[in-house]
Amino acid sequence: ECKLTDSSKAAKIAFKPNTKLTLLANLKDTAVCIKDMLDLKASVSNANSWQWQYSKDGLKYSNIPTATTNPYTTSVDTITWYRVLAKNTLCTNLDTFEGVKIGTNPLPKPNLGGDITLENNENKVLNPGTFRSYIWSNGASTPTLTVDKNNLLEGPNELSVWVTDFKGCKGGDTLMITLNKSIGLNNPSDVGVKVYPVPAEETLHIDFPVSVQSGNYKLTNMEGRIILSGSLSQTKELDLSYISKGTYILTLELAGVNYGMKVVK
Repeated sequence: ECKLTDSSKAAKIAFKPNTKLTLLANLKDTAVCIKDMLDLKASVSNANSWQWQYSKDGLKYSNIPTATTNPYTTSVDTITWYRVLAKNTLCTNLDTFEGVKIGTNPLPKPNLGGDITLENNENKVLNPGTFRSYIWSNGASTPTLTVDKNNLLEGPNELSVWVTDFKGCKGGDTLMITLNKSIGLNNPSDVGVKVYPVPAEETLHIDFPVSVQSGNYKLTNMEGRIILSGSLSQTKELDLSYISKGTYILTLELAGVNYGMKVVK
């Protein structure tokens, strides 16, 4: 039978009807997320041959190789126009449906920053930016995530976030967080002691609160060898000018309690 009739109201892409073969439903131009898969479907009955075409300007069209099925699935990375040539080979009826413009929405780019290293008593708030929804690799779905020894393992930890923006597009970012091993000492900041600058330079300053009158200090390398030691009642500045670059452990004895932290020069 050569009579051409509409068959379905389902259509995912807008095509204006021409004469012989017609589309029952017409949709407007639309936009998709870059690289998203897109179904192109023409709702026409009695057509038994299909050829999808594309255009970058909406004027000049070219055949898409192997795109001879209905529906046809593709992905879009730039603004593109699509149309279909529908044919009934039994009756030599051929129609070209007017194309639709498929725009593209860029993928979101969450930014967790560069890789970081945390001391065992430190924490870091990760903020990838403002989006509609969030999924972290540890299962959290909050806009920000605080990482510390409670949700990290000692050593390297890979952490990722996937976000969805307000247009429904998805993007992700990953960073590496290294959690240093615990040195088994209380943090001097817990009693108001400030040690700076960090990283250390030629001089390391140690500031005490009013409640702390004196104490002892010891600076050791990572092998445990003492580099500096003395009484804090005599000095609150440590001369590091002759010490080579590296990582050291600063231990403070204050009122019979030991405090410690890593110092990097």
